[in-house]
Amino acid sequence: MARIKGRTASATRQEALAAAIQIFASRGYEGTSLANIASEIGVTAAAIAYHFGGKAQLYQAAIDRVYADLAALRDEVGPGMPLTDLIAITWDFVAARRDHMRLLLRNIVDSGGVGDELRVRQMGPTLDLVSTLLGAALKVPPLRARRLISALTHLVLRFATNAEADNRVALGTTSDAETRAAIIGILTTVAESLIARDIAT
Repeated sequence: MARIKGRTASATRQEALAAAIQIFASRGYEGTSLANIASEIGVTAAAIAYHFGGKAQLYQAAIDRVYADLAALRDEVGPGMPLTDLIAITWDFVAARRDHMRLLLRNIVDSGGVGDELRVRQMGPTLDLVSTLLGAALKVPPLRARRLISALTHLVLRFATNAEADNRVALGTTSDAETRAAIIGILTTVAESLIARDIAT
């Protein structure tokens, strides 16, 4: 097996996945090679191929990791949580994974959609889980929570995939803390408006 002496197979695999998410998010599938990812973590392309089989398999593993990490949001929220707290926790979770969000968005743009296989295996189950959790937290039916998530996703992706400097210019803020507060305020206002409208109708 090709790996650096002293580095376990598991460590090589995890480092390769982390590097793959970052590089695929930045350069896209076509602009990335196994050599790029191998160079980032100090191994050979053969080591990457050993663990994943090839670029296509590594790309799929990177997408799977992103969805698995998103599912971990279930450990961060609970029933009855105030909406502002829920949105703050969700935003902080997403903001700490900007490359994950960029990769998801780039995958959709490059391929024209999520793709049938990912839609069934990852997107649907992830939305089922998050909708159930959000519905319990907000005390609304899961379907209403699911539609709220769909409406907010584009805003979240826009803010999460922007550079911090771009968000500051867009929002008229001067610090990361001020930008975070502004984004959470916007997301909360939109969510409250959508929930109120849904209840009214």
